[in-house]
Amino acid sequence: MIQYYLDKVTSQHQKPKFLAWLTVGLWLFKDISSVDINSSFEMDNATGVQLDIVGQILGRSRILPFQPLFDISPVMDDTVYRLVLKAKVLQNQWDGTIPGIYEIWDVIFPNVDLYITDNQNMTMKATVIGMHGVLEQQLISNGYIVPKPATVGILYEFAENVDMNIYYGFVVQEGTIETVIQGG
Repeated sequence: MIQYYLDKVTSQHQKPKFLAWLTVGLWLFKDISSVDINSSFEMDNATGVQLDIVGQILGRSRILPFQPLFDISPVMDDTVYRLVLKAKVLQNQWDGTIPGIYEIWDVIFPNVDLYITDNQNMTMKATVIGMHGVLEQQLISNGYIVPKPATVGILYEFAENVDMNIYYGFVVQEGTIETVIQGG
């Protein structure tokens, strides 16, 4: 790497003292050129302090502003913090629709079901089926995963097991679509 830059010096400046001075300066940055900074800060690759820096950029601290239940630490480990940061990126790109919420959910929790009911009174009900992690449930309940429109309230329900005789569908009334879950 150093020789590459020394070769860029024009012939009129190819003096031993100048080249020695330039070599010392370039030697300081020799190791930096071997670091792939872009991949080090990618959310899937970042760990520890690198992930903290990504969190600062996104405005999400590693330390939760609430105390999770069951003596769970409010300091998120890298795996949970990465999940929260991915959700924040997706929330920033959200188009404001319920189908958009489902798209975000499928990226964050592909094996957990989410059903949203628009109550048509500035509230929504989000039913989460199959979520086993207590911390993840608390992150969802505190608005860290599911985006919501401003001034809209969300009631979260968590269900571990669901009767397989449940059917899922839509009801169309006066131009609005409501998600319905009923037991059979």
